[in-house]
Amino acid sequence: MAENGTVMSIAVEARSGLKTGPPKPLFQSDIRNGSFCMGQYGVSASGEKFLVIETPRAPGGNTQMHVVSNWDAPRGQ
Repeated sequence: MAENGTVMSIAVEARSGLKTGPPKPLFQSDIRNGSFCMGQYGVSASGEKFLVIETPRAPGGNTQMHVVSNWDAPRGQ
């Protein structure tokens, strides 16, 4: 997670030691805090799906909660 809320991806190779590639942006989120976003997002085991908890953009505005069930199921289910 970058400081500006961009979710990043890094390729990792663990054949002979640990080798990492350069960070690449995946998508922009509204998460911005100093706690390294602990508990504000989850990633499926495949790494292809994310569940993100974001704060409302306008304080005191109309807030909604969207519940997504089965978010980490394989595609097509």
